[in-house]
Amino acid sequence: MNYVNGLFWANNHVHVLQSKEKIGNNKFLKFCISRTNIEHLLVGGGRAKLNSNIMMNMDLKIPAIVEQEKIGNILFEIDNLITLHQRKCFCKKYSWEQRKLLEVADYRNGKAH
Repeated sequence: MNYVNGLFWANNHVHVLQSKEKIGNNKFLKFCISRTNIEHLLVGGGRAKLNSNIMMNMDLKIPAIVEQEKIGNILFEIDNLITLHQRKCFCKKYSWEQRKLLEVADYRNGKAH
């Protein structure tokens, strides 16, 4: 589950959600859904997926929009701080170098080998 603000590329395996105005807050919704157990809702054989019809009928407990905004902003900031601290600690342990993607990966045109 990711929160994205602005343009991004999504393929046909991604569900994109936008909170309804004056009812939901996107940042809160991101955390609410990411903390919801969806395992019992997954369908499919070898590769489980969440069907959009099933997803849109999930029951979520949410507070009033004002509280969603406050909680969503706090959790979003905490998540960002954790990420920054993890990067800071990780970078101290290892030396980093800049490389072009083609130096470290092969492009397979969507085919696994």
